[in-house]
Amino acid sequence: MNKQKKKTQEEVEKVDIKLMPIGNVPKLKKAKVFKLRRADPFLVVQQGVTKVFSKHLKKGQVFTFSLQASFTPSPDETLGNLTECFGQNNTSLEVGYSLTPNYG
Repeated sequence: MNKQKKKTQEEVEKVDIKLMPIGNVPKLKKAKVFKLRRADPFLVVQQGVTKVFSKHLKKGQVFTFSLQASFTPSPDETLGNLTECFGQNNTSLEVGYSLTPNYG
């Protein structure tokens, strides 16, 4: 019983991150949802995507990231805060990534 309570607490401290490709960018072979800690900065997502797709990037290319296809979060903003403001059901966050700015 105590184990189940601890697992639930761990789940509460995590955020589901769903990566959404925007435009002509590399896509994940399988749609995945990544679980990251609410206390992690958004920089963790940025670094993870860049690492996964580093072989597809040309020299000088960088990804741009957005929430709701309009807002680019600061790298030091916590995933928990972003999920509370822009997430779904306070448990998941859809992050768009592109090689060009994806909003006007």
